Amino acid sequence: MRNQFGYLNSVKFSWTEVSFTMGFDNECILNIQSLPGEYFCPVCRTLIYPNEALQSQCTHLYCKPCLAYIVATSHACPYDGYLVTEAGSKPLIESNKALAETIGKVAVYCLYCRSVVLKLYIGKYKNIHRYVLVCNLKLNR
Repeated sequence: MRNQFGYLNSVKFSWTEVSFTMGFDNECILNIQSLPGEYFCPVCRTLIYPNEALQSQCTHLYCKPCLAYIVATSHACPYDGYLVTEAGSKPLIESNKALAETIGKVAVYCLYCRSVVLKLYIGKYKNIHRYVLVCNLKLNR
């Protein structure tokens, strides 16, 4: 299930059901095939939101809830097996501001506009939250 911003809201893990906001819906990303794999969380495989992403000791990026899931279960990075801890992970915006800004410039569709043939909105990922709040298609529902 997706929320108004195109984020996935609920993921069921084997040990519990957790509701939270994770990365951006891949269907709303323009030219997704051209993006580097490092822009996507290794757990939920969605585009991470740069202002909320965490970078682990091994430099891989995670959504906050996905990092918490790794710490609560395997403690190992799915890519390289390195130890992952919350204490050793830092917000991406602090650890690699240039990468955070680059991910923020990814072109995306509004969740509401992407279903329209004309795809009314294409903008920067970092601005999608503000746009969705005033989206005419959302307001007319």
